[in-house]
Amino acid sequence: EVNVTRFRGENFGASLAEGPCTTTCAGLTDPVTSWDRSNDHRYPHADPLAVPTTRRVVWVGIEYPRSVETDRYLGTFFDKMLVGDFAGGWIRAIELDDQDRVIYDEPAGHLDAATSWALGPDGYVYASSYGTSLAWPYKPGAIYRAVLAE
Repeated sequence: EVNVTRFRGENFGASLAEGPCTTTCAGLTDPVTSWDRSNDHRYPHADPLAVPTTRRVVWVGIEYPRSVETDRYLGTFFDKMLVGDFAGGWIRAIELDDQDRVIYDEPAGHLDAATSWALGPDGYVYASSYGTSLAWPYKPGAIYRAVLAE
């Protein structure tokens, strides 16, 4: 799940709820978006390269600002934050309104084992990946530059 903190001490339901709360929810704040551990959720289905797995490890990358000097993405990512799943490899671009409600949520690419994101001085988004291990059989870790598909 992806949460947005609004105030100190906010309770997102750790150990009580995974994703939106469905029972005994008093005092809990629901995530802005979430996905379950099945391969039937719409997020992995939207990515033909997604790895079928019930492992889920959420990451939140960067928000691409309108203030970037050189926009390499033709406005596509303005005000969007990149989120995804380390294990499945899919990436989403999500935008929230002023009340932290999702108003945009679309596929944005694929990267297995994404670990870190940064906006370079050249206007490109760069990402690193974890690489392979006994627990995670991915290709070797690397640094990637995100480009628009042609």
